Amino acid sequence: MRLTIDQRYRVERGGSEIDLAPGATVELLLWAGAVTMSGSSPGIGANVEFTVNGGSVAAYDVTFYEIDQQWRLSLAPR
Repeated sequence: MRLTIDQRYRVERGGSEIDLAPGATVELLLWAGAVTMSGSSPGIGANVEFTVNGGSVAAYDVTFYEIDQQWRLSLAPR
């Protein structure tokens, strides 16, 4: 799964593309406000927009996993 999130949403510097293996989790530190990101893998893809509430920064875990023979991308606040 390739997760794409623009640097303007992220606190830490780095590339805007993150590759996740099945079962892998990555922590993202995000600025508060509206955030847009996308996920894609051969044959599937999706875009999501959500709002980070609270102070100026929030931590989220992003996990790529399979359930019922379908791939899922989980976004959970820390």
